[in-house]
Parts: sequence; structure tokens; C-alpha cells
Amino acid sequence: MKTKRHVNQDGAALISLRINTHHWMNSFRRQELLKMLEKYRDTIKEIAFFTTSTGVPVQYRELAHGADILRQIIPDFKALGLRVGINHLSTLGHGDENLENALDEPWQKIVDINGTAAKACYCSLDPDFQSYTRECYKTLAGTGADFIWIDDDLRASNHDPAGFSCFCNLCLERFAVETGQYRTREKLAAAFDGQSQDSRKIRLAWISHNKRVLNDLFALIRSACDSTFPDILLGCMCIPMLQEGMAFAEWGNTLSGAKKLPVKW
Repeated sequence: MKTKRHVNQDGAALISLRINTHHWMNSFRRQELLKMLEKYRDTIKEIAFFTTSTGVPVQYRELAHGADILRQIIPDFKALGLRVGINHLSTLGHGDENLENALDEPWQKIVDINGTAAKACYCSLDPDFQSYTRECYKTLAGTGADFIWIDDDLRASNHDPAGFSCFCNLCLERFAVETGQYRTREKLAAAFDGQSQDSRKIRLAWISHNKRVLNDLFALIRSACDSTFPDILLGCMCIPMLQEGMAFAEWGNTLSGAKKLPVKW
């Protein structure tokens, strides 16, 4: 379990636990967890169940199986008066690990500026991956959870072995549409290292590109959840996100949806 300390709107501290799959999938451990939470109910106000214990996307059937269990057990935890949510650990993928159990589809993987491709981290512009992501979040929103934390793999870098990314063909083509000129990875790498005003403009344009790509993914997630449970709260666990433009207000507005719901951050 991992502990998070939040601050409520009234300024009071909030203790929130993130619960590993080993503690909620196993019935014996789950009963121990319920007893512990009841004992410390005055201290712990909120919990979030990790969807997986590995930092890569998994097969949809595996996620759906976990969601079925969550749908059955969430009422037991809500009965204690807790706010109960889900921490979706891997949307794009954190890095290549546990490859034997990772989602393995011929969809576009994340590619860094040197052309190195990840094996288990996916580009959010791939239409098939978008469909998969939509189904995952629709299913999670239907569990009866109060909120969904989106983990911090929604980032433009550090998808080991891929580094500064994504520079797959889909991303290069979209950047060409945005700027009116197609550039190879090699030309972009030269521009990123350049000192001219043109190089600076290209760097700024790439940051804006990353910002829009990420906002589109947040919009897809919000739409998917709305189709199942429009009142579910969303949250983003972010890193500094310099390469993504740090558009926290814009992304937060997208995650709040048409109902302008509160957003966890």
C-alpha cells in the first residue's frame, strides 16, 4: 500500500491509501484490509485500488476481470464511509517490464527521437489503441468507484527503452499537419539542438504538439467515462511535464468535463 496526503478544499489534510492488487483481489487479505480500515477509520478517509501491479498495459480481458471484482467489493468499502476510487496504473505504459504478461498488439508503440521503440508502451494517436483505452476507462467507470486516478505514464518521455518521445510516424505526420512541413526525426533532433530562431520556433511548436496530444487523450478518457458514469471524478498524477507544456489548467478543464466536476491533481 502507498499513502498519499492530500489537502481538502477546506484546508484539512486527507490521508488516502493506494491499495495494491495483492490486497484486494485475494479474499483473505481483503478481509484483513477491511478490518484495518475500520480500525483506523478516523484517520483514513479515502482509498484507491490499483488496477494492476505492473507498469504496462494489460489485455482488456484481464482489466475487465479485475473490474468485475471491484464492482462486487467496492460497496463493502463504501459501507465504512470511505471515498473509494481506482488508480489506473498504466494507460500508455511506464516502460518495458513484465513483457510476457503485457498487452501485445501490432499497434503503434512509442518511439523516441533516436528511433528506439518501446515494446509495451503505446502511442496515443493509434486508432486501435484509442479504442482499447476507451473500453478500459468505460469499464473502470462502471465499477461504482467515486473517482479514477490516471497514473503518471501519460508523459512524453521516459518510456524505457524509449526516451524523449513520441516520434513515431503517426506523431511526425500530425506535427507536419500542425506546422505545414514534414520533418524527419533527424531534422527535428538537429532543430532541437540548434541555436537559431527557427530552431526555437520548432521546439516551441513541438511542446505545443505534445500539449494537444495529451489533451486529446484526456478528452478521450473523459468521454469514455461519461458514457458509463458521467459523475465520476478524474485525477491526473503528473510529473513536472516541461516537454508537454505544463498546461495544467487546460488539462484540468478537459478532465472536469461538461459538468465541470472537481479534478484530482
